[in-house]
Amino acid sequence: MKYSLRPSGLLILLCFGPAYVSAAALQEEYCAFEVHVTSPSGKPVSRVTVSELLHNGSVFDTAITDDHGVTRLCNAPTDLIDIHVGGNLCGSVTVGNLRRYWMTTRRIPIIYSSCAGDDWLIPNSCQLTIRTIDEKGLPISGVQAIAEIKDRTPSNEFSDKFGRVFLLIPFGETTTVVLSKPRFVTERVVEACKRGEGYDKDRNVVIRAQ
Repeated sequence: MKYSLRPSGLLILLCFGPAYVSAAALQEEYCAFEVHVTSPSGKPVSRVTVSELLHNGSVFDTAITDDHGVTRLCNAPTDLIDIHVGGNLCGSVTVGNLRRYWMTTRRIPIIYSSCAGDDWLIPNSCQLTIRTIDEKGLPISGVQAIAEIKDRTPSNEFSDKFGRVFLLIPFGETTTVVLSKPRFVTERVVEACKRGEGYDKDRNVVIRAQ
């Protein structure tokens, strides 16, 4: 009597072949980066955009954090990349010069505090920053700044170590600021605050020595 091994060999292939393919499919997917985004208080930040940026500024990959503030960026180039959180929103954060690990997920913790919406505040005055500098462009501290506005009490400020004086001008008003310091020539600055113009104003004023 003769026996054939062909049917049994085929049976072995049918039994073990699909099981092998299934096990390979169940292997964990390799992701280059796993980003954990939290607020300054330590709470997860969900639904925020996380991007991989190449050094030429282009976006290589993008993902969104889940309810736990976590997202995975599986695809990554061999070159150094930056991870950017927050897109074009106020408060966006970038962690730079990161390189992927070989077949090991690199976990990146990032603290992100969104200030989106702050720019929608409607001011009722102009914010004037006067920078008192010398002829070489270096800041001069201790310059007295007396700001006069019609029907208002003059304000009296002094420039800080960066040469800055901060003043508020109500809409529709004009202020005259007298800048003086011993052994320096007194200067005057006239600035108007008009609706429809930029409300954040910055002026450099050269204070010359006598």
